[in-house]
Amino acid sequence: MRFSHLTSDRYLRQPWKNGGGSTLEIARGELEGRMLWRMSIATVAASGPFSDFSGYRRTIMLLAGAGVVLRFEDAPDQRIDRPHVPFDFDGGRAVQGDLIDGPAEDFNLMVDSARATGTLAVLDLGAAPLTVTLNHDVALVFVLSGAVQIDASGQRFDLAERETLRIDHHGPILTGVTLSLAAGGAAGQVALIGIDRVQHAGA
Repeated sequence: MRFSHLTSDRYLRQPWKNGGGSTLEIARGELEGRMLWRMSIATVAASGPFSDFSGYRRTIMLLAGAGVVLRFEDAPDQRIDRPHVPFDFDGGRAVQGDLIDGPAEDFNLMVDSARATGTLAVLDLGAAPLTVTLNHDVALVFVLSGAVQIDASGQRFDLAERETLRIDHHGPILTGVTLSLAAGGAAGQVALIGIDRVQHAGA
């Protein structure tokens, strides 16, 4: 296992694919020169179309602001107006994002749907430690609110809000890692992300 404590000064800001905004890239993985997955924070300053990410599965959730309404051509509208509630959709679908009341920030997870799978879960933490076991090729713990203390295989990490613990598995046999998580204050909240490569026949 390799543990990496990612602080916000290491995140990479870049323009949207369609030029309509900016994204703060937290972490990403690549395979054979193509993005396999990416975890990021998008700043939505104006209403407009989402970039086309055909071939990727997208999960978004509101971090700050009043939120956005996703208007799909082939499905009912979806309001993203409750903080830290994930919504999953096909990145190739045509969608317009209309701001509800001013700028918003969204958490985004994108995964190449043909070559990997991704999961995202939100956990509420108190001062008493909560134990979780993660069984993924790559696992990430992103602090949504508060400060969080993590014990991982005898190593301690103190994460502030919007910092990340990235765990990369190495070796031919996938083994899990057990984490003990506790809020540094009265309460905290984290997103747990798991990425797993799809094993194709003959690979």
